[in-house]
Amino acid sequence: PTAGRHVDCLQILSGHAITIKNSRFYNCATSNIMARPFRDTLDDLVIENNFFQDVITPGAAVNLLGTGDALGGTNLIRYNTILGWLAMNASVTLGAGASAQVTGNILGTSCVGYASYSHNVFIPGSSTCGTNATTGSPAFVGPTPNPGYQNGQVPDYHLSASDTVAKGKGDPSAYPPTDIDGQARPATPSAGADEP
Repeated sequence: PTAGRHVDCLQILSGHAITIKNSRFYNCATSNIMARPFRDTLDDLVIENNFFQDVITPGAAVNLLGTGDALGGTNLIRYNTILGWLAMNASVTLGAGASAQVTGNILGTSCVGYASYSHNVFIPGSSTCGTNATTGSPAFVGPTPNPGYQNGQVPDYHLSASDTVAKGKGDPSAYPPTDIDGQARPATPSAGADEP
């Protein structure tokens, strides 16, 4: 598991019960996380409370699965700030009883039919899907630099106190108890990794 640190880029070639949380990803070339079941199966993936900068060259901030891949178990992508695209390949098979839930994120995405989406804030230009969706540009503390390999700028995606787009837009019935900084989330949580 990855927790509470800066991780440049991460490639997952298969795995079981992988949890990535409370981490910051920036200055990656084509993906912050790329995950596919190359060597074995991929199941029970949890990606939670992370900051993801957009990538330097065309790609996806979080790039999951490829054509013909199978996904097993319960997979949660929740309460992340993904400034870029969450790319989930549409030509994926879910194993028996498997699920993929995308909840409480700030993200850009193209929606896929096998995942359930709820309480996400979609950045302008992306598809909007699922229940209780919001579209808009959250206000961040900043800086929010464009990605540039080793440009020396560390992005800060903590929500500004003046934000009105993501604050209180998470799912009040399903959220992690704390945010990326370990602060308690209230009964009306904000979307994204930070609770202002």
